[in-house]
Amino acid sequence: MTIAGFIAGVIGLIYFGIYAYQIVDSRSSEVLQLLERIF
Repeated sequence: MTIAGFIAGVIGLIYFGIYAYQIVDSRSSEVLQLLERIF
């Protein structure tokens, strides 16, 4: 594995993490409302 490949992989993981966090953050309010209804 080259250094450039490693850096590209890390950047890819960071971008994916930010993308996934935005999706979860936008749906977290809906999930919290469902949890409040259940409990």
